[in-house]
Amino acid sequence: GGVIMNAIPVNIKEANTEVFARIVKAAASKYDCSVNIDFSNGRNSVQFIGDEHLKPHIIEEALGIFG
Repeated sequence: GGVIMNAIPVNIKEANTEVFARIVKAAASKYDCSVNIDFSNGRNSVQFIGDEHLKPHIIEEALGIFG
């Protein structure tokens, strides 16, 4: 049983990361920018493509969804 219990938080964290990644990508697309996010297999890669000055607005919009 120990292996299963240890796996659950990791799966939840990956799911939350995936959801947040989709929200950020959607917000970025509104500003005609894009974000490539890869957290698979232990990678932690985020690539922003677009106007750097728009980053704070995109992040603020993405975080705003959480209240």
